Amino acid sequence: MTPQEHNKTLGICHLAYGGLHTLLTFAILLFFFFFFAAITQTAPRDGGPPPGLLLPIGAGFLLFIFLLTCLFTLPAFIAGYALLKHKPWARMASLIAAVFEAMNVPIGTAVCVYSFWFMLSDPGKQLYEQKNFGAENSG
Repeated sequence: MTPQEHNKTLGICHLAYGGLHTLLTFAILLFFFFFFAAITQTAPRDGGPPPGLLLPIGAGFLLFIFLLTCLFTLPAFIAGYALLKHKPWARMASLIAAVFEAMNVPIGTAVCVYSFWFMLSDPGKQLYEQKNFGAENSG
């Protein structure tokens, strides 16, 4: 494969990882939404919190998880966009996104290894050191 093909493949990998991670986040949030909704339907036992209090606590918990997940997924989308649009800062964005993706085994780890392998190799460095590589789409 040429460096340009690796660049395109890596951009697609970052976007696919971000999309899959977002989809799984929504599935987990939906599960917990129904979980907290079911808890509010039961009567408190043993002096537990009243059901009316559980829904706001659960909603706050879900919002926190959603924002945290967005924070960890956003670099993947930014890197994928930058790589596919040949932005001059795409190499650094890909390496930053790869660090965040490394925590999610196995797909995130695979994208991380591929990112580091290509971006730190000589063809990857030379691709982004070319004067005209990112110039046509840098605006």
